[in-house]
Amino acid sequence: MNLRKRTLRLADAHPGIRRKITPLIHRKAAVKIPNTAREWELYSSVDGADEFAREIAKEARSALKTLGRKVRGKHWDSWDSTGKGNKDILRAAQEAYRDVYGVMESRSGYGATDTEPRANLRWLIAEFLAEKLRLNNSAKYEISNALW
Repeated sequence: MNLRKRTLRLADAHPGIRRKITPLIHRKAAVKIPNTAREWELYSSVDGADEFAREIAKEARSALKTLGRKVRGKHWDSWDSTGKGNKDILRAAQEAYRDVYGVMESRSGYGATDTEPRANLRWLIAEFLAEKLRLNNSAKYEISNALW
């Protein structure tokens, strides 16, 4: 039986401990997803830009949720950035990027395919993975650059 299961079994026997242990075992990444045209750096003066920003945010939430499931149990190797685990993480990150970028690309009149919104998306994914996998800043930059 692995350490996680043994810890949960111990926590089940002591409800007071469970409240303290559960957040450590089930780590949720707390990143702020941009929700407005201004936060995404879209053309905010164009009618409907905030509505479109909310569509992008909805897709980003969905993509990050899927990404979180795909990287669960993975480990980033800072010493070997070409390792299999890192490739799996980067592949999942690239899929999340493509999913959200597909929505961004669907309407060109809002500037969603400009450099700034794409950079915001890359950084959002990198921050999410940094939180989820407890990565340092150099790994975060490496992931962000791999999505470029």
